[in-house]
Amino acid sequence: RMRERVPLLRKLIKTAAHTELQDFLAAIRDKCGAIGEAAMNQIMSSQNAKLTDPDKEMSADLCASDLADFSSLYRCLHIYFVLGCRGEAEQYYREERRKQLQLVLQPSANMGSLSAYTEYFFEVAGFFLIED
Repeated sequence: RMRERVPLLRKLIKTAAHTELQDFLAAIRDKCGAIGEAAMNQIMSSQNAKLTDPDKEMSADLCASDLADFSSLYRCLHIYFVLGCRGEAEQYYREERRKQLQLVLQPSANMGSLSAYTEYFFEVAGFFLIED
């Protein structure tokens, strides 16, 4: 009886992991701009500090993992690995991130202001920082 339920349980676990992966991808897409902005602000602060005191060490580097929680992605990949289908999760991740990249690279219709270009640049930079 227990043996008969194993395939169903595996399918339920895989479905839950897939849903978690989808949620991660949606959440990370929403954070691209904030991550890009934080990185650009850190670079500007670093450059200003070097101009005023070239020997001064900067504090710990800010990275994407400081602004985004990657634990659900790692958990999902682990579950897919244990179920023997990690390649499926990796392929889905790559396809969805490729779609997100296409959206990020499309400039919005209101690119007439400096703030719109700045926001666009933050989104693009944040996307690639997450991928790094």
